Amino acid sequence: MAQTPEYLTSSKFYFELSGGAVGPMQLLPVKKVSGVSITVNPAGEGESAGVTKGAVSDVQTTVAGVSTNNVTLEFNADPRNDVLQRWFRSVHATAKQGGATDWETNRCEASLVVYKLNNEEGARFNFVDAIPVNYTTTKLEAGSTELFGESVEIYHAGLNRVK
Repeated sequence: MAQTPEYLTSSKFYFELSGGAVGPMQLLPVKKVSGVSITVNPAGEGESAGVTKGAVSDVQTTVAGVSTNNVTLEFNADPRNDVLQRWFRSVHATAKQGGATDWETNRCEASLVVYKLNNEEGARFNFVDAIPVNYTTTKLEAGSTELFGESVEIYHAGLNRVK
């Protein structure tokens, strides 16, 4: 009898960063992760590469490259955890102090891990040479009942699903 596969839920995951400005591995209490994608960019898509005997068009799609999206992490602000804020400041130029940046040594390795129901790893995505490129907060308004949230958009040089 064939076994039914265990599908992963979208609510059991964590995001980890290590290296660069964040130091040893940091497990981040992230509320939402979006933008994990890989796209193959075709060249000559659907175009004829030539015509053969009998007027048969030879069509071939060739891979011209691969692109990935930036990843966005959303989390509830916690004054005890300033890892992302320190990382963000460490890779960006400080224009008022001369514009220097140390982004090369502050790039990080990152992973998104999705769990199975028994708390074993079900999927792992590894990001190479990640740096934060955008930092935002939630809208603040009087009388709001929402938790104060922060969001960091991360650029990376590569994405691999290793599990």
